[in-house]
Amino acid sequence: MATYASLVATATFPISFSNTDYIGIATGVLEDDSQAYIRGILRTHKTTSSCLFRASETGGPAAEYVVIGR
Repeated sequence: MATYASLVATATFPISFSNTDYIGIATGVLEDDSQAYIRGILRTHKTTSSCLFRASETGGPAAEYVVIGR
């Protein structure tokens, strides 16, 4: 993995998709005074059963997400 490996939140899906042509949206689960954020999916780190979301802090923040695909 690249040098940014600690600045991600991993999403593991309860099902597997038939391909990686899915989209995902995540929102951080944060404290009131937190400055952390979640960005989009890293397109080169998608599998049929998981993906990596870019994050502003080492190891996350925690995220709630929705992924839509086939």
